[in-house]
Amino acid sequence: MNKSGVLDLTIWAKELCEEHGVKYHGNITTNGYTLDKKTFDNIFQKGITNYQITIDGNKDSHDKLRPAINGKSTFDKIIGNIKMMKKSPYHFECIIRLNVSDSNFEGVKSFIKNETYAICLNDSRFKIHFHPIWGRPELILTQKNQLEELNVMVDSFGLTHTEESGLTDLNNNNKEKIDNSATKKGREADYVCYASKANSFIIRADGTLQKCTVALKDDINNIGKLNSDGTMELDSDKLSKWIFSKDKGCPLQALALEKLAVPYKDAGKFDNPISL
Repeated sequence: MNKSGVLDLTIWAKELCEEHGVKYHGNITTNGYTLDKKTFDNIFQKGITNYQITIDGNKDSHDKLRPAINGKSTFDKIIGNIKMMKKSPYHFECIIRLNVSDSNFEGVKSFIKNETYAICLNDSRFKIHFHPIWGRPELILTQKNQLEELNVMVDSFGLTHTEESGLTDLNNNNKEKIDNSATKKGREADYVCYASKANSFIIRADGTLQKCTVALKDDINNIGKLNSDGTMELDSDKLSKWIFSKDKGCPLQALALEKLAVPYKDAGKFDNPISL
């Protein structure tokens, strides 16, 4: 985590919002490795109150998938930081995202029975979110009932999990829906992804404007540029592809099927992604 960068941008954005009478709300997605007490105190007090921390199962399965750059374990430090957050008096929301694949399924179950139970029980600030993995064949989730089993396990422990949308696995030829919703109904018909909303933009470090946090290397995702004076230059043709997509729940999937975007399973693999 670029701590100074996060703090500088947060302070700047919050002051700008206050100047123009706009309510500021900050959230951060992190692996939690460097989210120590000092950092947590600083960013919370500056207005970042929502967190998503990714864990890939118990210590054994997580460290195999998410080792430090030197190859050493990251699990214990991340769990220590989450427990520190639990001890704080702050009012925040933290989603513990568990990436699930065939290879780490048992590790995820072990994590729920042990660490998750201790962290989330009787603390409404923490919620669990299961997310199937796509991409490399050894890391995909092939069985729909595995997510159902995890949801039932969480319910039986009295823990809270998110009501996220069902997700389409583009690795399957039949585009089968994988249901990871707490209501077990899959994606609701009226669910709209942020990338489909006309007032939602991603601002990259160089001022490039995008719509989707998954297709970061896709040219179809580069819809304009933020100028130094605060104005935006937008490519209306590209922007309309996201806003008027046939699939408001996940416009990237529709663009992938139209061959305008790299499918999930190949995201990030191309230096020269498919463009219009």
